[in-house]
Amino acid sequence: MLYAKAGWKLVVNRGTGQWGTDYDATKDLGRVPLTARTLAEPEGSLTIYLVPDAAQPTTGYADLRGVLRIKWGSTELSTGWRIDQ
Repeated sequence: MLYAKAGWKLVVNRGTGQWGTDYDATKDLGRVPLTARTLAEPEGSLTIYLVPDAAQPTTGYADLRGVLRIKWGSTELSTGWRIDQ
């Protein structure tokens, strides 16, 4: 995740083993804007949820979609997701 004046972004990167100053932006697959909100109850540890819209998809993988929620401290970041065939 990356914070800037314009807001939070989720950075998807194909590199592994990167840490801090070893980050290689040329391996970025994409950046997704995140919506931020303040939590009423702080989250004690970094928690990531993939919340589907429906418990049972009706047409297989084509209709799998939902919300990605990332919680830590008093902040929740979220964005929609879907599986495209």
